[in-house]
Amino acid sequence: ATTPAGQWITGLGWDVGYLAECLADPARRPARGDLDAAAPDHPVCLTDFSGHMVWVNSRALELAGIARGGEPPAGGVIETDAGGEATGILKETAQALVQELIPP
Repeated sequence: ATTPAGQWITGLGWDVGYLAECLADPARRPARGDLDAAAPDHPVCLTDFSGHMVWVNSRALELAGIARGGEPPAGGVIETDAGGEATGILKETAQALVQELIPP
């Protein structure tokens, strides 16, 4: 099936310990660019196996209003790279910034 452009793509259960790119380079973390390349026309939100973290693409960050230097909610983490850009990893309460936008 094909998901129409602009519609959300969601999933759950990913684990950094099973991603080939991260296994090949243990210092590598999942990043929004990986999902941007895979689904450039969709916002994407993938919940990890533990439920404590989501991996999102640039479109999802944009829709959630997560900009460079943005503050996470209390109890949450917005991972950033060395340049201060959001990597696409949101932890704990920061997950809700994106999850609340996903239609049922």
